[in-house]
Amino acid sequence: MNGRNLEIANELKIKYLGIDIVERFVKEANKKIDTLNLDAIAIRCDAKCLNKIKNHFSKHFLAIFPFNSFGNIQDPQKVLNSTYKNKLDTLILTYKTDIKTTKIRKKYLENTLFEKIKKRSSKKGVLFTSNKGLFSYAYSAEEIIKMGKVAGYKKTKNINFSKIGKGYLLLKE
Repeated sequence: MNGRNLEIANELKIKYLGIDIVERFVKEANKKIDTLNLDAIAIRCDAKCLNKIKNHFSKHFLAIFPFNSFGNIQDPQKVLNSTYKNKLDTLILTYKTDIKTTKIRKKYLENTLFEKIKKRSSKKGVLFTSNKGLFSYAYSAEEIIKMGKVAGYKKTKNINFSKIGKGYLLLKE
């Protein structure tokens, strides 16, 4: 996205590599990087094709999907296959899938520009769509664990944060 975690990387004094498929977000992130004078770079890249930028990786990198960005990816299995193939542990930050969180999420979406929002719940998770292109999943723990195993990840840690947030740390070893 547009470098919304740059300040955290700066505080922790860690190297930052941001990617997005939207050129505007990459430009915004690089502007922030220049302003903050960080050891960082933002590159236009699809997370399904990380091998194209693997020369920028270090063995200590962690792939992080900021809050519910993973839920907007059209083929998340290919993304996890790519992060695993490139030897990256992965942290996915998303919504919980319980009734309370789903109601809060629906209310939030209704207050945006999206119209005719539809909700579909399944074992896979909770999906919201709209006639204006919204496609946003909050995957169930079981689905994240399953996708992680298919990609090759050996272990998944569940992390609750805030009233509606859930994190999944997928570990190679």
